Amino acid sequence: MKKLQKDILPVSQRSQAAYLGVSHSLLSMTSSGRSGRTLGTVASAKLLALIQAHLQPVKPGNGPAFKKLQKDLDINGNKLAKKMLREADYSNMKALRLQNRLDSMKEKYREDTSWLQTIELMMSDLPTGRVSSGDRTWLAYQQAITTERLKRNSITAQAEMLLAIEMEKAKERVYREVREELIEKMG
Repeated sequence: MKKLQKDILPVSQRSQAAYLGVSHSLLSMTSSGRSGRTLGTVASAKLLALIQAHLQPVKPGNGPAFKKLQKDLDINGNKLAKKMLREADYSNMKALRLQNRLDSMKEKYREDTSWLQTIELMMSDLPTGRVSSGDRTWLAYQQAITTERLKRNSITAQAEMLLAIEMEKAKERVYREVREELIEKMG
C-alpha cells in the first residue's frame, strides 16, 4: 500500500500527513498495513478525495493558478527566445570576425613563407668576410622574426582558428534551432 500511494501521489508521505492533519508515523503505519492502525474517517476521506482528484484525466488548465503560471512561462519564454537570438547573432558575428582573422593568417603565412625563402636565398649568396657581417646580422634577425610570425600563423594555428569558427557556427545553429522549438511550443 505504501508503494502504491507513493506512485499515485507525487508528494512525500510527510507532506501528505501534513495535509491530512495526522502524524507522519501514523500515516506510515497505516499505509504499511502491518500494524492494526487506521486513519480516522476525516483523514481517510481527505486522502481518498486527494487521490481521486489526482487520478482525474488532465483537462486544459483554465484556473487562475494555471493562467498565472502560463503568463509567467510566456514572459520567461519570450525573454529566453530574445536572449537566444542575441546569442545566435553574436556567435554569427564572432564567426565572421574569426573567418577574417583566418583569411589574414593564411595571407600572412604565404607572405612570410615567401619572405623566408628570400632571406635564405640572400644568406646563401652572401660572401664571407667583414663587409657582409652587417648584412648577415640583419638577415639573421629577419629570419628569426619571420620564423616567429610563421609559428603564429602556422597550419596548426589555422586549424585551431577553423575549429573556433566551426564551434561558433554550431553554437549559432543550436541557438536558432532551440529558439524555434521554444517558440513553437509556446504557441
